[in-house]
Amino acid sequence: MDTPSSEKLLKYLTLQTMKSKGKKVTEISERVGLHRSTLYRWLAPDEGEQLDKLSNRTRCKKLSIYKEALLEILQRTPALRTSQVKSRFLMQYPDVVFNEKTFYNYIVYLRESEGIPVPPKASERQYQIVKELAYGHQAQVDYGEYTLLNTEGKRQKVYFFVLVLSRSRYFYVYFSTKPFTTLSTIEAHQAAFDYLGGMPSEIVYDQDKCLVVRENQGDIVYTQGFESYLQSQCFKPFICRKADPESKGKVEKMVSYIKSSFLEHREFENLGLLQEEALLWLERVAHQRIPDSLQKAVYEEFAIEKQYLKVHQRFEISPDLEWESRQVRKDHVISWYSNWYSLPLGTYHLGRKLWVKEEGEELVIADENYGPITRHRLSHQKGQKIINSNHLRDMSKDLTEYQQKIVEAFPANLQAIASVWIEGMKQVLSTRFIRDHFKKIGKVILNYQDTVIEASLEFCLQKGLYKSKDFESVCQYYDLEQSKVENKTKNQHISLYGHQQSLGVVTKSEIETYQNLCS
Repeated sequence: MDTPSSEKLLKYLTLQTMKSKGKKVTEISERVGLHRSTLYRWLAPDEGEQLDKLSNRTRCKKLSIYKEALLEILQRTPALRTSQVKSRFLMQYPDVVFNEKTFYNYIVYLRESEGIPVPPKASERQYQIVKELAYGHQAQVDYGEYTLLNTEGKRQKVYFFVLVLSRSRYFYVYFSTKPFTTLSTIEAHQAAFDYLGGMPSEIVYDQDKCLVVRENQGDIVYTQGFESYLQSQCFKPFICRKADPESKGKVEKMVSYIKSSFLEHREFENLGLLQEEALLWLERVAHQRIPDSLQKAVYEEFAIEKQYLKVHQRFEISPDLEWESRQVRKDHVISWYSNWYSLPLGTYHLGRKLWVKEEGEELVIADENYGPITRHRLSHQKGQKIINSNHLRDMSKDLTEYQQKIVEAFPANLQAIASVWIEGMKQVLSTRFIRDHFKKIGKVILNYQDTVIEASLEFCLQKGLYKSKDFESVCQYYDLEQSKVENKTKNQHISLYGHQQSLGVVTKSEIETYQNLCS
């Protein structure tokens, strides 16, 4: 029986013979069953070296020294994928370095040489041909996304909605630069029905989160907006099982077709132009094709199916449909298209949901009665945490109550003057940041002696300094001056030549330096 090396040698001699007869590379490739790149490598000038390589039947494989270990893994669990075999192998031999392709080829070699095939899946799906559906009976819907380059060479992701008629394969595509919501999906439906000139009796959907909340043994709970839309229309929705794209293969194929035939290598200028180009492409290319299953052009089959479509009733989109429901997490955030947006402390309670919608470049979050809670600037990236610093405070605390607590934190003999100073602060500073200043003042009071607090408070009130940072700076200054005085007092009497000599009384330093800064 010929070995793999002898087969290669035979192929090599065959291609050399054909080359000497002036045959083209394409013809040689078809004859010997080798890729063109392999042929060019085999046709290298050094014929003797190529013969040596191809006739070497005793070549040692790099991973052959680990053959027993790899065989043990494969024989124990034959169903393992190559990546899983690799993981288990590296757990035993973490220092081994090899090429991914080398490892893959060696595992294939071991399975073939040792008779360890990959066992078939326990529940392999069985397929059978299905009859063509009646005209106007069904359509299938799916979503897709693709990354284009814009005119500046930057990446621009586009999202698209596809609705295809199951009988004629006539379809419509609707583009967006944002992920689809319930509202934009309804708008895409209306645009599709306008384009088709009617609607089918049934539409097949995935369990997409902007359409379906949950499914429980066939009982479907739709999102509020999509439920309202369905009640106004005369088509019946059919929801596929989770993770079962093959149950709507026609539209899945159209998504791939749009990517490969229309979007690939296309430059993005703006959304309007992309939609115009798509409609032109549908007319001139997509609907001119002749599917193998139809043996007729798509537009010809659609001319028949169009007569069976139902009349489309326009749906009036109410303002409520602009909102989408989102669950409140216990760390006071909601998720909106792969980003996290903060909520004020106290918003969360178990099972609570809030309404969310986009307004221009802002995200609006409202309570159960559509009363606004907060706003955030929209992030167009993913995985971002958009946090409002105000939400890190406990806003449930009354400001007057908080103010009283700060006043009471001062020494008892200073609370009257502290109250006057804080009232001045409220007059001068923005209410938005008052809590931040109160919090800072509370920390400063704990770090300094009463005498320093008293001097600093009097100075700030006299000079009209109301920021917590200024109060802290003045406290630092007086604390430093007091430390100097205490140190000099301790050394007021020192011994010189056995006698006590008084250095006199040390007076308190002036605060002219800080006064000059404030003036």
